[in-house]
Amino acid sequence: MISVPEEEPKPVPKREPVRPIKRPPLPEKREPSTGAAVIPFAVFARLSRIKADELAGFAHWARQNLPPRQTFSEWSTQHQRFQARPVR
Repeated sequence: MISVPEEEPKPVPKREPVRPIKRPPLPEKREPSTGAAVIPFAVFARLSRIKADELAGFAHWARQNLPPRQTFSEWSTQHQRFQARPVR
């Protein structure tokens, strides 16, 4: 029988203390100046009487360029700007 010498346990390296993660402060919630309710795009789409094809194009553009929640009047203003923009 072959005898294997027992190895001494290796010392565990000391770990540095964990530093807290520095995160930027959360942005303040935007209060609408008119006091109107802030709604998501889906609610605006149901309430506005915009044609489905126009709404699809505006929805695609809005997802890329606008915050997800605005007041109804802000959504309407943005839709008017969307309609007035030059087409490439």
